[in-house]
Amino acid sequence: MKHISILVPTGDVALGTIEGSYIAFTKVNDFLVAMGKEPLFTVQLIGLTKEPLYRLP
Repeated sequence: MKHISILVPTGDVALGTIEGSYIAFTKVNDFLVAMGKEPLFTVQLIGLTKEPLYRLP
């Protein structure tokens, strides 16, 4: 299994670029599982802080 870490920067960022990569790797895993195979990737989002900078109300 391959480990994929996607770095999430602080500040202004185009979320579509992060989300697109995350979705692509997880869809590959879903496809493989549907075919009866093991997932190929472990996908992890990595930030610079342990706590989220923004909280939704």
